[in-house]
Amino acid sequence: MEGTGRVSRIRQYLAGLDGAHIPGGCDDCNAYQTVDATQAPLFVLQVHHDATCPWFNEYRKEHP
Repeated sequence: MEGTGRVSRIRQYLAGLDGAHIPGGCDDCNAYQTVDATQAPLFVLQVHHDATCPWFNEYRKEHP
């Protein structure tokens, strides 16, 4: 199958980021992102906002 090698390299790269804390992810607070590769082939990128983040607090009001 064409592209299989490329997909494999991408999966290996993402797996190497498992548990990483990456700065950034929000313009309104000092957020960071984490990578969870434990559910491969799914990779979860989660943004962690500050408790005082205005964007995230507004989002939580709109999506209880």
